[in-house]
Amino acid sequence: MTTTTQTPEGADPFAEFFGFLDDPTGDEHDPAHDGTDPHEPAPVAVLPGCTGRLGQARPAFAVPSAPLVAGCCSCGEGIERPLNGPRPACTHNGTRYPDGSVVVGGCRVKPNGRGRCFNDRHDVDGVALFSAGNYVPQCAGCVAQRLGVDLDALPAGEHFAPPRVARFDGGAFFAAQGNVYTLRRADGGGWEAVALSGGLAGPVHGRTQADAIAGVWQATGSQWDVSAPVVVRREGRDPYGLPQARADVLCEGQGLYLMKNPHAGRDPWAEPCPRCGGRGYLEAYKHVKGGMCFECDGDRIRMSYTLAEASAVVRRMAREERTARDRRALDAERKRRRWDRFAQAHPEAAGWIAEAGRGGNDFAGEMLGRVHAGHDLTAGQVEACERAAVREAEKKRERDTAEAARVARVTRSRAAGAKGETVTVAGTVARVWRYSTGPVWRPVRKCGVIVEDGAGVSVVMFTSARAAFDLEKGDAVTVTGEIKDPDNRNRDTGEIQALIRAPKFSDHGSRNETAEA
Repeated sequence: MTTTTQTPEGADPFAEFFGFLDDPTGDEHDPAHDGTDPHEPAPVAVLPGCTGRLGQARPAFAVPSAPLVAGCCSCGEGIERPLNGPRPACTHNGTRYPDGSVVVGGCRVKPNGRGRCFNDRHDVDGVALFSAGNYVPQCAGCVAQRLGVDLDALPAGEHFAPPRVARFDGGAFFAAQGNVYTLRRADGGGWEAVALSGGLAGPVHGRTQADAIAGVWQATGSQWDVSAPVVVRREGRDPYGLPQARADVLCEGQGLYLMKNPHAGRDPWAEPCPRCGGRGYLEAYKHVKGGMCFECDGDRIRMSYTLAEASAVVRRMAREERTARDRRALDAERKRRRWDRFAQAHPEAAGWIAEAGRGGNDFAGEMLGRVHAGHDLTAGQVEACERAAVREAEKKRERDTAEAARVARVTRSRAAGAKGETVTVAGTVARVWRYSTGPVWRPVRKCGVIVEDGAGVSVVMFTSARAAFDLEKGDAVTVTGEIKDPDNRNRDTGEIQALIRAPKFSDHGSRNETAEA
């Protein structure tokens, strides 16, 4: 007996065996299948007669090309592309993508830094470049002409990307325009960037750390490229004093100072050798290869340029300096925090290291470098610094005491009398020194003596009298002489010491005799 399968009238035999391909694979309300899940790069194709994901969708049978819905863009409309067309993308003007590109004239245009346009007609370096379509990077004029749009429609070129987070001392930091910012949790959720040294007055809020950094980056204008170099032409002088054309190329504190290239057939401008100043020789080294400059080998220049090349070099120097400034600011903040932590743990040692380091002490400088590098000092090193701090404190007290005594002597010092007046001063020898004067073949021995009476009167004399050579410091003596300069001051202490001449000594008593008495 033969069994015959009955097929409903009008039914498609393919639908009976392959009809499951017409059904969506999974829940049609699943966000992972409708192109709205950011973690799903290729949503499932839900077109009738198609299987696989969006990037690999293939028709189960030969069907006419149909539009493929891949979600919605920022403009609120659906993104549609043929199944066998390019990667789904919105072509509505003004749509922005996470990589910084913007849809202009139906094409995604992305800033591509600065450099030389790949158009053969352009030879200027340092212009803003844009990538549009499958073309090589071109300048704004070429891209706008090719797309048929205005220059203002192109996205603004951003040369400096937001920095990454630097983590140290238990915090997150970054620098913008030479100012350091710290990232901290905001009260209402998210993150906020707060300036630590200069910078923006208030905090900048962001959902993530990257958003907060981007907010500061935009608010401070750090994303923009450095300004265009300025070329200043002037009339200068060559090393021989003759007139010579000069050109200064400047950009944000960086620059090249050029002169006319002395070599024919090279670029028209050149940077003079910094060693010889463009002479090619050194006067002080005539005995070595005729004085040829050992830096430029007599070529007189370091590098030759066109003005366009010099502008590109100076702009690159300015960009590097801006990045280096942020790096130095972060490094200074890192060192400051390390030093504050060390100073809090060892205040005496830190005080001595800071003071002695400024004075050029090698050991203190080495310890300061170790602290800034993040290394811990050993117990012996800390004790050595503390002992040095104690010694320095004692020396400081002695210096302060001596300075107070000097100020007191200067305050009470007074003139011994008027000029030409004969005076007699009875007191103590404060200082005595011996020296020789006159020609070598007939030297004359002399003695300098300072006598103080203890009441503010002090006299100084220079004599060859025999009695002066018997005096010693601390001896009691009476001196009589004529005042030559009543307002003479000691250049070391500043106190008044009247200068007398033709002194006569009497009532000399040695220091030992005075002590015994």
